[in-house]
Amino acid sequence: NHMRVYSFSDSIYVSENYGTSWKNIGPTTVGTAQKAVIAENNSDIIVLSSGSKLVKSTDGGKSFVSIKGLPNYGISDIGIDPKDDNTLIVTYNRYERDSSKVFVSRDFGATWKNITYNLHDMPIYSVVIDHTPERMVYLGAEIGVYAKRMEDTEWTLFNTELPNMSILDLEIQYGANSLRAASWGRGLWEQTLSSRKG
Repeated sequence: NHMRVYSFSDSIYVSENYGTSWKNIGPTTVGTAQKAVIAENNSDIIVLSSGSKLVKSTDGGKSFVSIKGLPNYGISDIGIDPKDDNTLIVTYNRYERDSSKVFVSRDFGATWKNITYNLHDMPIYSVVIDHTPERMVYLGAEIGVYAKRMEDTEWTLFNTELPNMSILDLEIQYGANSLRAASWGRGLWEQTLSSRKG
């Protein structure tokens, strides 16, 4: 439903007419939401974070269940696999030397695996997942953009013509087969998605 819009603060609001009128669904249960993601296949699935708190909803935000098993640090971003609503990725933008910056769950948050791999201690700010069969995962990091297929165990620098800088946000523009990156102090950038024609 392209006319449905959500707004997240300490409560969740939804508009069915692209913002003309709003309905308060209820509280987030985490205080003011800092990150929110809605599953592409099922808009009843919502995952929110605030600081280290992470919660999930399967009824469109009417109720939430806490997700455990992650480090007790502030979450920088959340991604949901567009082909599998049970697969979540959570990132952290900490500078600590603990090699704990990217985690994946394949069972909707019941268990987690550290997939930081060769990124080691670099802060990670953003994550998006492409809907191709290999499920390319892209990270906005302290120094550029990194990518890997979902099943790979190594991240590759994805910085074609991109200056080495912090990438604070990433979005996939499917109509243009492109990845768009918002940098810290160097504007917006666009690159063709991996394994796709422009």
